[in-house]
Amino acid sequence: MPKLTQQQIQFIFNYLENSGVEYLDARVEMTDHVASALEAMEGDFYENFKAYMLQNKKDLLAQYGRFKKIALNKGLTVLKNNVFSVWFIASVVVLYLLRYPAANYFDEETIIDAYKVISLVPAFTLGLYLGYMRIFNPHTFSVLDQVFRFFILLNIFDPRFILKGLVPVAIYFSFLTVYSFASLISFLKIYKHYNRLYVQNLKLS
Repeated sequence: MPKLTQQQIQFIFNYLENSGVEYLDARVEMTDHVASALEAMEGDFYENFKAYMLQNKKDLLAQYGRFKKIALNKGLTVLKNNVFSVWFIASVVVLYLLRYPAANYFDEETIIDAYKVISLVPAFTLGLYLGYMRIFNPHTFSVLDQVFRFFILLNIFDPRFILKGLVPVAIYFSFLTVYSFASLISFLKIYKHYNRLYVQNLKLS
């Protein structure tokens, strides 16, 4: 069978959604899997699709977790590329170095509190974004749900329980601040990628 048309891919995508495949990113991966299998078959698309689902639907839905893991790995790759970058390291260093001029005007506790407040700005922005995506957007993402729990714990944790002194605490909050920005940028890239491929092109909004 030749390469599937957008309408045929949309048919698969909608079928999986109606079958309970909730997360858009996992549904995309599952759609690609089914489409590849159908393209390897000869004959009519709808007849092949019906036969394929009769034989494989139960196993396909049972592997939902595997497709979520594939989507998660792709999302984490985007985040990793942002974290292990020159701009990320440079931003952490710049934030950390701000403690030196600040020391001329404020005591250690005030500087630490300031670092905590600074780290909450991108964290709060990211939290609002993830909350909006989860509550108001019709296309939810498994990678957002899975990473969000870790992100909340990271921001609730107070390093002063185990880290003593300005230097390690300043490094921690500098990293956390830039990491929050990197996470927000990464999630926006992930959303735009799937939105472009499976919402705009296939008119699934």
